[in-house]
Amino acid sequence: MKYFSTWSPGLTTNGEALSMLEKSGIISGIELWNTDGHVGNIRDAGLDVCMHVPGRMATINLADPDYSTKLSHDGYRIKEVVRGSESGVFGLHCGYSVRRLVNRGDSLRPFSETDYITNRDEVLERISENIIFMDEWINDHAGDYSKKIAIENLPRYTEGEATEKNRDVGVTRFVTRPDFFSDIFRKIGCVGYGIGLLYDISHAMITVSTMKANGNEINNNDYLGAMLEACNKKVYEVHVSVPERGVYGLFDAHKPLGFDEEMDNGVIGQLILLLESSNCIENIVLEMYTGNDPIKHARTIIEQAEGIDKMIGSYVRLSDQVISKPTQRHRSLT
Repeated sequence: MKYFSTWSPGLTTNGEALSMLEKSGIISGIELWNTDGHVGNIRDAGLDVCMHVPGRMATINLADPDYSTKLSHDGYRIKEVVRGSESGVFGLHCGYSVRRLVNRGDSLRPFSETDYITNRDEVLERISENIIFMDEWINDHAGDYSKKIAIENLPRYTEGEATEKNRDVGVTRFVTRPDFFSDIFRKIGCVGYGIGLLYDISHAMITVSTMKANGNEINNNDYLGAMLEACNKKVYEVHVSVPERGVYGLFDAHKPLGFDEEMDNGVIGQLILLLESSNCIENIVLEMYTGNDPIKHARTIIEQAEGIDKMIGSYVRLSDQVISKPTQRHRSLT
């Protein structure tokens, strides 16, 4: 099991920051979506590469009816980078309840009002089909380069918080509920090399908070238990950060630990439960935003990893566990 830093502005072009991470003795690499020169910089610094939603908008929406066609024609670089990454796992968002998704002002929205999908079965069918496609496309004749796919749970905001933070709650209709994940894993079965869950703790806490606000009697442990049951405890990766308390509910601010003791305890409690419940976890990604200073980011990520490692140390020793052998590198990547 390995700790990864999330990508941060300027990080992958700052030699001092990369050196700090490499020499830390606890950070194994960087998770990112970029498929350009960032990948080569990370590897040249002696760090591992882990891909998350590679190519960003090209792979972000598994409910896109043209998903497989677009990647089959234009996705060579994405395929090359994923297969060449050192991590045995790469992550994808679960998908959205829209046919065409666009990023407008850092807010994911449908291309047009007619792109909303209001039929749950249609969303389920498209997402399931595209997960199977991605597994077969990435791992076709892969040999030693086979990758597991970790499907990430998304946050569901309250209507008030979505309005406050300029988010569209309609795009996550259906897809944040444990029963939806249960249906996905039941439909795809044990396909290929392995398809499991990327559990984002902050996303889960936000969704639970929203479900409570809507009258559901549920807590974080209930939600986690249902998600573990849905994926048969096949959790391959965990994203760790702290949600922010907004005016109308929790919000995905990607905060480090240390600013809200009650929220910190909730995050660490969920991480410990995940480690106790699943023996499949390969990566813990500190998906924390620290600003635009790469040196500060590297220092903060190292401190966060060391602190988390101490807190969970009595439950699991990360350095003593080897979940999967390292994959070979594609030396042609730059």
